[in-house]
Amino acid sequence: MPAPLLSQRVQRRYNLDMRIKLLMANGNTHLSDKVISALEGIPRTTCLTWLSKKDAYLTSERNKRCLTLDGQGKPVAMQFANDLLAFMKAVRACSHLLTTAHMVTWIKTHQQSWVETYLQRKAASGTGYDGLLGLCQRFAHRHGFAQRVPCYSKLKRAELEEQKNAFAANFWEKHDEKPLRDIVNVDETAVYYDMPPRHTWCEIGEDAKVDSTEKHSRPCLEPAPMVRYGAVLHTADM
Repeated sequence: MPAPLLSQRVQRRYNLDMRIKLLMANGNTHLSDKVISALEGIPRTTCLTWLSKKDAYLTSERNKRCLTLDGQGKPVAMQFANDLLAFMKAVRACSHLLTTAHMVTWIKTHQQSWVETYLQRKAASGTGYDGLLGLCQRFAHRHGFAQRVPCYSKLKRAELEEQKNAFAANFWEKHDEKPLRDIVNVDETAVYYDMPPRHTWCEIGEDAKVDSTEKHSRPCLEPAPMVRYGAVLHTADM
């Protein structure tokens, strides 16, 4: 097989950090895009694309190791995505339960025409409602939500944030003059020991009742002192 006459161009990938450094180094110069592409050894079309998106690159908050500015994937099927996301955050801000059924109910209430169109498209396969549930679940995962086991809280999240901010302001008002190395944060961490087994052998027909002292583990509180920057102090260091 004959060898190619033209040299084969090696395809290279550039992350956001490389592109931002190039734009900051050559963006304020009077060099043309042709000169910059020849100087950096990149195709001219690539250089033109980067220059056209200069503001987006410089203001991007994505991880600088990423290869794109995001948004190149399949567009969201929900045109009301921002409103749905605002509803989800508002529900959790008030410490209420948020399930996929709640999301579907909100969509049916505020986007009824969209739901009818969606279910009609899925009518042939018979997966209309299941598909809507899956769509809502993928939407939640895509926007940083995860399914967790609910736990009881006496105060709402906003109230806890207010208490935390008030305590922080009061603390630094009293101890602002002290160096950070002299401030030690001590948290009591629950340590469980003698964990009971999850199952026990019983004769057939016998109940599985056990003594209350063996039903639960024995917890104790262990202080965990910590200084600034996450350094844990041990008892010998104090």
